[in-house]
Amino acid sequence: MIKLILIESENNITSYFHYHRAKFSYQIRSTSNPQEAVEWIEKDPQQMLLIELEYFYTLSNQVTEGFINQRVPIGILFLSKDPSSFLDPLEVLNLGGHGWAHLALPFYEMDLAINRIQKEAQLLKTEKRVVNWIDFNLASDQSILGSVNKFINYLLCYTLIENRGAEKFGFAINELLLNALEHGNEYNEKKRIKVSYVGFSDKIIIKIEDEGSGFLAKDVFDPLKDPLKVALQRKNEGKRPGGYGIAITRQYVDQMERNDKGNVLLLTKNISG
Repeated sequence: MIKLILIESENNITSYFHYHRAKFSYQIRSTSNPQEAVEWIEKDPQQMLLIELEYFYTLSNQVTEGFINQRVPIGILFLSKDPSSFLDPLEVLNLGGHGWAHLALPFYEMDLAINRIQKEAQLLKTEKRVVNWIDFNLASDQSILGSVNKFINYLLCYTLIENRGAEKFGFAINELLLNALEHGNEYNEKKRIKVSYVGFSDKIIIKIEDEGSGFLAKDVFDPLKDPLKVALQRKNEGKRPGGYGIAITRQYVDQMERNDKGNVLLLTKNISG
């Protein structure tokens, strides 16, 4: 059973969830006091927060800043009553949340969102919430890597990178995330992958760091020289099709740097003015 804490000005959202709770097995408590919600979470961390977005905006900065700094391991979902409202992913993180949804959603979709955020909040630890700077500490789990890559691609939509360039940059990030999972951490779930996104007025920088032993660029065979050889070798080794991550990334980014050990990559993509 999922435990929900609702923070809202009235009881409209609570009534909405109570109506569906028997079918979807929710345990629900509600309050209009964010500090009370924090105290409940301190007593039982395995509770998910659902917050009325419009009410949250009316609270004082002191209340919201103190609330955002609290750690909620099970996830925070903002709910909007306004069907015309839109919250971009960066703003969600800056507010301290893991996602947002309209109350106009069919309830089965709301349930899917709650379960998704519950899972991702446990795997995905957002360490910094600074405007245009986001750090992630990820489990070595391919599904969560895919979610993070989708999120970064979503952020790229809000930059001045032209569509094709954003698509190529997103592809390069995905390839290197898979490399960190496969070659760096070798699918070891105890090892983490750290990803940083930093946005400037003229460029975007992505840092990807794994906990593997690293590699030297000179030791990596260029697959573009003999694609068939690479394909057969990877098949014989039981690896996924690919092996083009580094070679393609070099073509899709404006700058790529690595540390001496070879387990940290820094990608830079310039933004057209």
